[in-house]
Amino acid sequence: MIARFVVGLAAGATAAFLVRGRAASPANGRPNSNHNNRTDPANGVDSINGEMRQLVGIITHELRNPTSVILGYQELLAAGLLGPVNERALEALERIRRAAGQLRDLTDGLQILTDDTPERHHADKTVNDLGLTATRCLDAALPDAQARNVQLSVDADADVTIVGDPDSVERLLDLIIAAALRTAPDTAVQLVLRTDNDHATLHATGALFDPAAHSPALLSPPQLIDSGLALRLAIAQRIARQLGGHLTVDPAGLLSLRLPRSAR
Repeated sequence: MIARFVVGLAAGATAAFLVRGRAASPANGRPNSNHNNRTDPANGVDSINGEMRQLVGIITHELRNPTSVILGYQELLAAGLLGPVNERALEALERIRRAAGQLRDLTDGLQILTDDTPERHHADKTVNDLGLTATRCLDAALPDAQARNVQLSVDADADVTIVGDPDSVERLLDLIIAAALRTAPDTAVQLVLRTDNDHATLHATGALFDPAAHSPALLSPPQLIDSGLALRLAIAQRIARQLGGHLTVDPAGLLSLRLPRSAR
């Protein structure tokens, strides 16, 4: 519920500013000064103007503090520091933690989406075991998967290592899993991790994306704000680019992530 609120808020605010950006203002008749600064539609996330960045900055600032308070009190309650907690209450507190965590990640993602330095994380040469990270992210997504009656699993090569900021890698996989759960027509989603000499590839099997609407490489601004799913994919695409990789949706609707491997 909390995560849906921030998606709706971001989508509505983005839509309002993008409509203003595409047309002349009816109040003064002046054309949008940012129109000629737009980049190629294929890089739609890069066309967000200064007004949008300012709005996102306000939204993220206003949402971070209450989210931190929610997570802080959830931790105190779950640890029993404010009094005894029974098993049923612990389950409810875990759902609160997951929902608040999703809100925090989406809030951070909005900031990433309007970041003017897309390569900042690519300089981080930390080695990550993608298989272990995927397993950890699947475990965290288990309550959401159970609520949707979807089984999660991972099929990874023996040595799937990549380079990049560990927090960014984990946030990227969280977004991919969340998107996959929302597009799974069956009851199972599997992350298939494969490697070649230079790259690691992740395929989200069991999820079925719409190539026309959900291909992150083709998202233009109007498409970006049409749903929470598209917002998650747009944020995931930006993080993937920061890590030197990219997301694609093939004609059959399969979502794939390709990232550079660690040097050997």
